[in-house]
Amino acid sequence: MAPVLLGRALQAGWSSRPGLPSNSKQAPSLKTCVRLGGGYLCNITPSQFAQLHESHLPASMTGADFLSLSQHEHWDEATQVVPEQQYPVAAATAHPIFENFRVRTMQQLLSHAGSDPEALVQAGELMFQSHASYGRCGLGSEGTDRLVNLARDEMTNSQTSSSGPCIYGAKITGGGSGGAVCLLAQDSLAGQAAIERIRDKYHHQTGYKPDVFVGSSGGALRQGIVRLKLPG
Repeated sequence: MAPVLLGRALQAGWSSRPGLPSNSKQAPSLKTCVRLGGGYLCNITPSQFAQLHESHLPASMTGADFLSLSQHEHWDEATQVVPEQQYPVAAATAHPIFENFRVRTMQQLLSHAGSDPEALVQAGELMFQSHASYGRCGLGSEGTDRLVNLARDEMTNSQTSSSGPCIYGAKITGGGSGGAVCLLAQDSLAGQAAIERIRDKYHHQTGYKPDVFVGSSGGALRQGIVRLKLPG
């Protein structure tokens, strides 16, 4: 989370200094930032990011360097900037921008997947892209990477069969550092068998047998919400 906020602040600082060339070494002023995308990176399109902002971001930056630019201000109460930590600023800033585009595109693909089999293939590729982007942020784990690679191998091997692929895509999911992988699979006996093969291979390689959960839910839309009011 912290490197995303660093990237957002740096972009805002550069945008408030439009006269500086993209290769300028002069530090941006973070005291007079504009709120790019209304304060949310996901409101910036991938093309806007690539054309206007990406070149201004460092690949990485220490927390100490950022704090010196921001005069020790940090605009998020849930995180803290660790001075000695090296943050992958560019990758972590790009992730929510491209992820929002991937999510919206996937929504459109799934809406007509029943009439267009190629839509599932494209949706699966978006999942693989999402997983790779998340990993570039320094998140994820060896276990989830292994599961995604096994899913990709299963998909590749099944493409030569007459029935086509049973696995279309995979990505890390869950809160925080993940720990779970979401698979987009064919709703058939062949799809179930493919998932079992992935689980068995993971078990053989690691000694751990993952649990498999099938289906999805409406989440908060179905269950409703609970509001908690703290004393005082």
